[in-house]
Amino acid sequence: RPPRPPPSPPVPSPPAPPPRPPPSCAVVVSLFRMDGLTETNCNALATQMNIALFTDGMDFILPGGGPPFRCTGTQPTRVQVTALVFDAGNEARFMSNFRSQTLATALIASVQQLACEDVLLATPSCNPDLQATLTGTTPEFMPRCIPSPSPPPAPLPPSPPPAPPSCDLTLRLARAAGGLGFESCDRLAFILTSLLQPLPGGGGEGSNGGSGGGSFRCTTPGLSRGDAPELSEVQVTLTLSDASAEASALLSLAGSLDVMASLARTYSLACGDTIEALPGCAARQPLAFGWFTPGFYPAELGCVAPPAPPPPPPRPPSP
Repeated sequence: RPPRPPPSPPVPSPPAPPPRPPPSCAVVVSLFRMDGLTETNCNALATQMNIALFTDGMDFILPGGGPPFRCTGTQPTRVQVTALVFDAGNEARFMSNFRSQTLATALIASVQQLACEDVLLATPSCNPDLQATLTGTTPEFMPRCIPSPSPPPAPLPPSPPPAPPSCDLTLRLARAAGGLGFESCDRLAFILTSLLQPLPGGGGEGSNGGSGGGSFRCTTPGLSRGDAPELSEVQVTLTLSDASAEASALLSLAGSLDVMASLARTYSLACGDTIEALPGCAARQPLAFGWFTPGFYPAELGCVAPPAPPPPPPRPPSP
């Protein structure tokens, strides 16, 4: 009798298909400026959207890594930036932040030099009813475009007592490699104002020439828009109401190592480059971030502080 053939092995079932990715939503932020825009404006808008407080606590889809917003279109009078949001809930949260962060949107209007007829538009793909349009008639977006009502004539009040002298807190960024200019200085003022809110006791002129307390402004001596980026040091200044407010601001800066480390990475600081906060009124030493600030330089640089100088030799005994 012939032997039986061996039983055939079981046929494996096909693998289950991978789970489908969740649907994503796209937020498109468009800027319309009648006197013309360039790719530089588009990239600046993407930077401003990424460093402002609109994206806190939200999940984005980041193809290839990098920040959420990227420049996705440039036309003669319009630029647009786009971010992919994880879902409709995150998109609705972004639109709520965009509407509530009036200081950040006003700074964008100032940095982008918008006129009263220009427009900033945020369009969510999954929540189209939440579209936000900011124009010269939007309160707090471009306040100078809204005429104030003429009050009825009133008797002149008595002269108020003279105000106490204000204090200028100056923050100085030094980069030995140079390459700093007006745009670097203006962006430093914008980043600090956006990331360090609320700041105590602000007063005087705001960043980029606008008005409003608690805003840094570029004060690098002799620096003008259009100058070649060839400086190794730029500085920005925050005007505060008094020495007490300045001391509070210094304490706030001292506790903001994450912000300073972010600036070190943004400005490509190398080992030995520094950021200093110089008080105008408070009787204390400048606050410095550099060699002896653990976590300030990017870890991949491997910065190691130079050794301390040797002590002076002992004095010879007196005769």
